[in-house]
Amino acid sequence: MIIKKSDNVDILLVCEGTFPYIKGGVSSWIYQLINGLNDFKFGVVFIGGNPKEYGEIKYKIPENLIHIETHFLFDFGVDYKKEKIEGNKDLVPKMRELHYWFRKHGDVLNDELKKIDFYNKIDEKQFLYSKKSFDFIKEEYYKNAPDVPFIDYFWTVRNIHSPIWKIVNIAKNIVNFKIVHSPSTGYAGFLGAFLKENYKKKFILTEHGIYLMERKIDIMLSNWIEEYKLNILKSSNETNYIKELWIRFFQGINKFAYETADKIISLYNGARNTQILLGADINKTEVIPNGVNIEKFENIYKKRKQKKRI
Repeated sequence: MIIKKSDNVDILLVCEGTFPYIKGGVSSWIYQLINGLNDFKFGVVFIGGNPKEYGEIKYKIPENLIHIETHFLFDFGVDYKKEKIEGNKDLVPKMRELHYWFRKHGDVLNDELKKIDFYNKIDEKQFLYSKKSFDFIKEEYYKNAPDVPFIDYFWTVRNIHSPIWKIVNIAKNIVNFKIVHSPSTGYAGFLGAFLKENYKKKFILTEHGIYLMERKIDIMLSNWIEEYKLNILKSSNETNYIKELWIRFFQGINKFAYETADKIISLYNGARNTQILLGADINKTEVIPNGVNIEKFENIYKKRKQKKRI
């Protein structure tokens, strides 16, 4: 959905679950950034989960924010006409390549998977409704997770992969931009990396928190994923295949964002060290702490009681 439209922007911000629909935190930082750089024209691509989770825009839109579009990755309102689809001959090998990369998450994403054309060959409609797609999911299920109810495995694979095509569709129709900046990895970082690869523009990644670590905690503590312990995993530390699929997916797109970004910024050295441990190139990383308006607190400092130093 286009809220405010322009043909060209200087800086394109990709905001996942933050500005302009959520107040405070990262959203405030984005708002201050746009207002503080009023010589530049900004665009915002907002990425959310389900539209029911968000209300109205919470910020007064700055004059230099000239383009705003919103997308919801888990809005299942789009319903293709139901028909029997066999699926083209390229579908299964292409799906396997994509699925295996996310499952392994340690390999570099090959050049073909980074290109829009790859997803034209295995379009969303084929993935959602073709017989070849269903047969592929069944094959993977019997091979990897036969102890899990099939319906849970089926919808997990669908929900992990479906947003990828939504990200690709955003990239296909994106406003002209000079630089893309994502304030997180995750889906926003995935889109930022995808835009960098397809349009050959600079990509800046700023992490206020470590997105991957936060998602791991969310997934492991979640009550929306049933607890299944597979027989083949009873002697290992991997206790839940469904949760592992989600974690591996986020590890995969996190790695893609780190590999693709031209600059990876964090707020303090502890976060920078974590980024490096998770695969970020040390030469790309940089710490830029949040600024503090010292003058605002001068009077408070002067009123502070003097304590004797021991």
